[in-house]
Amino acid sequence: DWQRALEQVAALLGGGNFFVKTALVVMAIVCGVVMFAYLHSRQKVDFYHSLPISRTRLFVNNFLTGILLTLLPYLVMLVIAVACAFGMGFGAAFDGAAVISALVSQMILFLTIYALSVLTTVICGNTVISLLLLAWVHLSPMLARILFIGLCEKFYSTYAMGNEHMQFALRLSPVVELFEINGFSYLSGGVTSVMTGKESPGSAVGLLLAYLVVAVAATALALWLFRIRRSERAGVAIAFVRVKLPLKVFMCLFMGVAFGLVFGMIAGDFWFWVGLVIGTVLTHWIVEIVYAFDFHAIFGKPLHLVVILAVLFAGMLCMKFDVTGYDTWLPDRNDIQAVSVNGDASEMLSDESNIDAAYRLAEIGCEANADALREQGNYQGIT
Repeated sequence: DWQRALEQVAALLGGGNFFVKTALVVMAIVCGVVMFAYLHSRQKVDFYHSLPISRTRLFVNNFLTGILLTLLPYLVMLVIAVACAFGMGFGAAFDGAAVISALVSQMILFLTIYALSVLTTVICGNTVISLLLLAWVHLSPMLARILFIGLCEKFYSTYAMGNEHMQFALRLSPVVELFEINGFSYLSGGVTSVMTGKESPGSAVGLLLAYLVVAVAATALALWLFRIRRSERAGVAIAFVRVKLPLKVFMCLFMGVAFGLVFGMIAGDFWFWVGLVIGTVLTHWIVEIVYAFDFHAIFGKPLHLVVILAVLFAGMLCMKFDVTGYDTWLPDRNDIQAVSVNGDASEMLSDESNIDAAYRLAEIGCEANADALREQGNYQGIT
């Protein structure tokens, strides 16, 4: 019992406190929005931009203030927590390296979420729209990857979703990964293990470095946009006109595919195509209404809608008829060093004759009627 108590305290001090992680997410969003929310008010933006201070210096001042509002209380509470652990007799649970690694990793993920919050606040001219766009920025890359997996499973007979595909999807959301990582390692029993049934690989250093790059890039982009942002764009949905079209296209394509997959799962293949149209049209209407803050804009930009539908259907038809040759592709025989005939790579065969036999089976599989095999349940994966 004592050893288990020490392990629990060590986990809490080493980055396993979910209340702290939740607070970091809330602070990253609140500070990122609040420190630049004056951009959404015509009265406030005129006052701030009339001050004898450059745009760059104003941005840096606000940006660093938001970070300090979180970092200083975080450090104070961390010191108090460590002192309490020693004072209550749990000093043996303290691991300096684990505490420092937790501090570094959580600050990197906080900065990523915070920088994205600032970026969306600068891009938008309305606080509510900023929060909606921020949610979209954090969740849509992960969900888009999951939708792509769904499309591959629907159209490609030889596609097999491995756990690494779902793990990669989860890596695209810093909010999810904040609850997935402890220090420089992935948390056992975390989000990935719940969704895939398997633990993540040990080190998270590479992912943290990638998020640090994202944080720096988002900060630099926010600074550049902040400097060129027109003050009179306060109060509009999107402060930069050129952002509207690509953002709308991505949303329409995303929601079109989402509606299509849901309709297809519920009612069959025909309704997949109906869902594509319904999802795309509804999203286009909603986005146009939000952009203009006017319900009369529901039928605006009809040419955009037609082109988006054409692109979406062209992409789906390319997958349906396997224009890229996905179902018939095989790696070069000379590049293969081992095979596993049960598909999960649990037992690898490296003998040349086994590789030749498995390769021939793969060729036959590509030539066969895969749909008929699936209907009979008579198929096997080869890794």
